[in-house]
Amino acid sequence: MRPRDNLGSPARLCRGLLVALVGLAASACPNGDEDSPTSATDGAETSSDADPADTDGDPSASDGTTGDTDPSSDTTGAPDTTATTDADTSSTTADPAACGDGQLDPGEECDWGMGNSEEAGCTPDCELAKCGDGYVQLGAEECDEGLDNDNNGACTLKCLEARCGDGHVQLGIEECDDGDTPAEDDPVINDDDAYGGCTTQCLKGPRCGDGI
Repeated sequence: MRPRDNLGSPARLCRGLLVALVGLAASACPNGDEDSPTSATDGAETSSDADPADTDGDPSASDGTTGDTDPSSDTTGAPDTTATTDADTSSTTADPAACGDGQLDPGEECDWGMGNSEEAGCTPDCELAKCGDGYVQLGAEECDEGLDNDNNGACTLKCLEARCGDGHVQLGIEECDDGDTPAEDDPVINDDDAYGGCTTQCLKGPRCGDGI
């Protein structure tokens, strides 16, 4: 019998295959694979170290930007119109209506401006002069005591000074007064000759019991 060739034995074939696989694996891995991550990391660290140097540069550029957005500065460039607006408003505001301005305003009966007077037809209160207003209107009234006007007082309700013959008995001064002008409903007047009448001096005339 011919002896078997040792090269063809199964054990030898397995060893050969194992050697081939190891060689193939070794050829597939490049040299310095373990050093590459370290180099990449070092490079990253170097790049990171350089960044702060960039941000620590001249701060004038950053400060300039901040100055542009400072809220305290005027960014619009428009002039301040507050004072002008106030001045315009005050100049266009009309003065309130007042008695004596020469214009007839609501609530006024008259307004003669500087012509308003206690003795004129328009009083200082911008009311038409009338008896009882307390002002003596020249040429129209002899007196005016306002609410104190009284037919039995010194100034009658017609703003005439009390006198004998006006038909009103002035208390404390006259004894009687039948007037000096006869009326349709009372023709009796002061008469010095009338018995029991009133004399022209506003004194009681002769009558029974006077001792005369």
